[in-house]
Amino acid sequence: DDRLPGNPVIMIDATNHQRLRDEWTRFFSSFPHLRQVGLSGTLLTDAGLDGLADIAGLESLYLAETKITDAGLTKLSGCKNLRYLDVEGTQVTAAGVAKLKAANPRCEVLSK
Repeated sequence: DDRLPGNPVIMIDATNHQRLRDEWTRFFSSFPHLRQVGLSGTLLTDAGLDGLADIAGLESLYLAETKITDAGLTKLSGCKNLRYLDVEGTQVTAAGVAKLKAANPRCEVLSK
């Protein structure tokens, strides 16, 4: 619980959680120290990225094997601390990755 001194939530790993829905991600911003989020293998779509775009300290985001597209990636262009993004096995294209990297050149993007 982030409200407890000395015990901030810095990571959420919901990898392969088949019940995770887009609307759940809006609660992630309740954790101001959040640095890493794992959502690979979930039913996440572009709409679910709205809840992640405002997490200022987000450094690593795992979205492999989700339903996100280039449109969703544009929502992450404001995440200036993002250093690693995994979008392997998604509908994200090379053009979408290039656009994100133009907005955040320090972000390493894994895609295929």
